[in-house]
Amino acid sequence: MKRLLLMFLFVLPLIAMGQSKNGFKLVEQSSKERPEWIKGGSSSGYIIVQAMGAESYEDAKSEALNYLLNEIASSISVTVSSEIVSNSKYTLEENESDFEKQVSTYVKTKVSKIPALQGISLSKAMTYLERYYNRKTKEEYYDLYVMYPFNDFDRRELIDEFNKQEKAIDDKIDGFEDGISDIQTIEDIDVSISQMRAMLGEMEKDDFRRTRLESIINRYSKIYDDISFIEMMNESGRLVFQLKYGNTVLKTSKLPKVTSNCATVKDVVCENDRFIVNYDDKYCYDQDDNTLTVQFKFGSKYLRKKFYF
Repeated sequence: MKRLLLMFLFVLPLIAMGQSKNGFKLVEQSSKERPEWIKGGSSSGYIIVQAMGAESYEDAKSEALNYLLNEIASSISVTVSSEIVSNSKYTLEENESDFEKQVSTYVKTKVSKIPALQGISLSKAMTYLERYYNRKTKEEYYDLYVMYPFNDFDRRELIDEFNKQEKAIDDKIDGFEDGISDIQTIEDIDVSISQMRAMLGEMEKDDFRRTRLESIINRYSKIYDDISFIEMMNESGRLVFQLKYGNTVLKTSKLPKVTSNCATVKDVVCENDRFIVNYDDKYCYDQDDNTLTVQFKFGSKYLRKKFYF
């Protein structure tokens, strides 16, 4: 570690070092004088952070980078959170302040994962390092000061990237919601629910859109309860029916299981959107309640219907 530091530190004689700090003395620094940007505390177009009292140079760099990323994420999240709250179209069950806090927490977490933010490194920054040493205890610590170039244009670029990623998620949720009115097959329901659950699993726990997505999942699941069996023909050993949701006739690649209390089921076929059950009723009596029970299984959902003949 010391060999690495000597490659870039300006080493001063021990007798010229600063005053003691609880037994610690400044023994090495990366330039003879502290830069003016440290004394000033701020500089337009830059973000200044510092890591104090780190046990090693590597620890100092790691801490400073974390502080830098946090400062950038904070500067972005303030604007983005305000935009989301102002433009929110969602129905809020909680009070407004709780919602704002939820959005702010979510954005801060999500912003930190922007790919462009992950590419930020101290190699682009101006740095100043001091090493302090205690002769008596043989301990040392490091103070690292960082000034990273980050102007309004850089900030806007990251905000735009964040908004682009979030819009893709919003558009996907909108697509699921709009798709409810365009269901054509039972498989459409299954696939949409599966995709939404996968999406839900990838979302942050404090993502304010989770409630909306869960509501849409419930609406899709409820479609099963609203599917009706439409009997089209049931005579001479032949039952023909359709599955219908509202005014839409649904299709499915699955065939139902058909049983009877007296008839023998010959076969079950599907022709486009019609299901045809051929059966033999010679052992059935007119005075009995003769039935065919049709059952579909879609995931964990069952659709059943008794047809009398």
